[in-house]
Amino acid sequence: MAIAMFKISREAIQMQAGYHKEGAVSFVAVDELVTRLLAKASDPTTSEACLWALVRFTGMQVYAPAEVGSPLWDRKRDARAELWRIVCTSPELCGPSSVPVPYWGELCPLIQAEIESAVIMALARNPQTPTQVLLFIWEFCDAQRFRHLVEANPVWPLLQLEHIDHPELVTLEEQHKACESACYQKEEWELLGRKVVRYWFRADTIIPRGLYDKHDKTCVASGTAAYGSDVDFLVWLHPDATKKQEAA
Repeated sequence: MAIAMFKISREAIQMQAGYHKEGAVSFVAVDELVTRLLAKASDPTTSEACLWALVRFTGMQVYAPAEVGSPLWDRKRDARAELWRIVCTSPELCGPSSVPVPYWGELCPLIQAEIESAVIMALARNPQTPTQVLLFIWEFCDAQRFRHLVEANPVWPLLQLEHIDHPELVTLEEQHKACESACYQKEEWELLGRKVVRYWFRADTIIPRGLYDKHDKTCVASGTAAYGSDVDFLVWLHPDATKKQEAA
């Protein structure tokens, strides 16, 4: 799978301009290093230990099997700067590189967030990413921002078969169709720069299977019980659907 060159956004570059005054950060170096990391994160032949190292770098709270001997796994979340340095200098992850590795603390929060999001997106697309990581990305990462990528992963049907105890494992499209049929009212609006649909359900209505957002928390519905009172839930729109609406 070809990986496009990582590029820091214009907004992040503008933020960086007023963030760190002690020497300029090489955006070219950051772009090259992150592109190398993304190539590994999306490569099905990448070793399990390297994939877990990248998972740890992103800060995802998923625990690796004891047999995976990643030197990064025992490090704490607050050691992000050290994790960044290690993955960027690892021969297995970045390979030989002549570009300098900028200190993590020199990068503004927006650049840091863009790097972490890019790595998570690459892991979400990789069919060799550990199952528990894919499920975590699908349900929890950044208000389900990467859910559609996991559902597009070739292993998604296998995840559904292997996790029968997770009946909420349905796609966004399937969930929206079921909600359309079961709700008595809906409203589309914007939250955190993303389009969502608010669905209202009667007290005796079986809530369709899937992931919902309620009070800024992810809620899971198995499609087997009613809520007991009239209730409303948010469901994020698929990014492609949002783009089509904006272009119309």
